[in-house]
Amino acid sequence: MAYGISATGANNIFQLNSELSSTAHFAVSSQGTTTGSNGQIAGYSTGDLVVARLTSGSGYMQSRFDLSPPQFASPTTYKILKKQTSSTATNLNGSTYGIQVKNPLGVVIFDSRSFANGFGVKTIYQKNAFSGGFNEAGAVPTGNIVYASTSSADYASTFVSVTAGAGTLNQYYFDSSTGTGRILFSSYINAGGFMGIGTLAFQNISEILVGDFI
Repeated sequence: MAYGISATGANNIFQLNSELSSTAHFAVSSQGTTTGSNGQIAGYSTGDLVVARLTSGSGYMQSRFDLSPPQFASPTTYKILKKQTSSTATNLNGSTYGIQVKNPLGVVIFDSRSFANGFGVKTIYQKNAFSGGFNEAGAVPTGNIVYASTSSADYASTFVSVTAGAGTLNQYYFDSSTGTGRILFSSYINAGGFMGIGTLAFQNISEILVGDFI
């Protein structure tokens, strides 16, 4: 690097590089909680990253990003992260001063005033990491444990990425019955009695992020 700023995290994990024009910081732009069934997600645009969790207890969390606007089938708490650009680099946390980073094209890729907290990634799973199927509490979650919480507080604060959810594909089951809680991956199509097919399991079609806000 000749001039600019570059940041890496533990184990040399990429954070920021002002020489790149293909990367940018994602900041929390809005959040909300849906109530009842089929609650719509407010403030979402294509390309945003949405992370969510069941608001409380145990249950099937179904996200429908195949609909416009997207929605959740049950009460869900969500946060929307938007890619940092010159137009989104606004004062969201009340700070007057901070640090702003631009790429070689002069586009803002980071602005410290645009967020008050960040999404701390605990685990990242690649595509096809989970075998899928219909997983609920009591079912054998072979190959489908996304996250095993270390405490009830950890369970209550953990979010997963949901923007690949469509129909019954790429969904989750939040299970608090273990005491400390866990999150299971669920992805299937029920063909019913057609040709004796029954339920077909599908692997995750996109990467999955698991984390909390720090």
